Amino acid sequence: MAEASAALLYPKTCAATFSCRQCRHSAQVVFHDPDAFAEDEPIGGRSRWMQEAAMEQALRKLHDKSKKALSLVPCPKCGGIDEPARRQAYLRAALPLLAVVPVMLPTLTMLFGVVAVANRVQAALLALAVTGALATLVVLWGQRRLVGDARRSVRFS
Repeated sequence: MAEASAALLYPKTCAATFSCRQCRHSAQVVFHDPDAFAEDEPIGGRSRWMQEAAMEQALRKLHDKSKKALSLVPCPKCGGIDEPARRQAYLRAALPLLAVVPVMLPTLTMLFGVVAVANRVQAALLALAVTGALATLVVLWGQRRLVGDARRSVRFS
């Protein structure tokens, strides 16, 4: 009779090494995936080979997430944060704007042209100002969320 094998579960944590570029401090950390479900989630599939391949892919993704998160965490020794990583977080936070701004700017221009202002140039400038303000809020909120998730998910040993 075939022995039932234990179900593979998606990984939620991984061990990683934090290293500060400024003071060269190094420490072992445990990374907890902020996107993981609270309960254990089994890897589906009938073939053990496919389940193991899915597990390897999940572990690679988890390690990639941990690398991004570790670059946004302040050093426990000197308090420094990797500035290129912080700028990269701003760019990742701005990515949704690539889909929103091309639709929002012309729509607001038309709306302000009809509702608020008679002059087309004033309507366009008003729409541009509103779009710029909303874009700034989205980027700042997104970057703060990325940094906050990174800080909550890394535990120093």
